[in-house]
Parts: sequence; structure tokens; C-alpha cells
Amino acid sequence: MNDAVVAVIIFVVIPLVLIERILIASEFYRVACMKGHGEMKYYAFVLLFGITGCLLVTALPNVNEYTTKINNKKINNLPEL
Repeated sequence: MNDAVVAVIIFVVIPLVLIERILIASEFYRVACMKGHGEMKYYAFVLLFGITGCLLVTALPNVNEYTTKINNKKINNLPEL
């Protein structure tokens, strides 16, 4: 390969891919927070696993829907991940 092509790949393409992954992970972390899952592990899942992490966050149940109040006590019937 030509040295200029390698330099473009290293200094342009790789940083752009990393920035894109970070932005997508931030948005899906925000979605996870809206669903009631505010742990940073969902940010890491999307950042590290890409589309698989996006699908995981998309498939998360909405905790706010499944949480009910009984005798001023919150009952959560969802399993821990």
C-alpha cells in the first residue's frame, strides 16, 4: 500500500469511526436512561459491540411501565442483567 493511503486510514478514518461510535453510544445510553436503565454498562455495550449493543438497548424493557406502587412500596418484577 501507498504510504499516503495508510496515513489517511490511520489519521482520518480511524478517528472518524471512533467519534461515530462514541456519538451513537451516547444516544443509546440516553435511550437506556429514558427506559429506566441508567447504568453506564449500556453505554459500554454499544461502544464496544456496535449494532449488537444497539439491539440490546432497544430490547430493554421500560422499567417505569413495570414498576408499580403497592402500600407506598415500589415493586420491581424485572430481572437484573
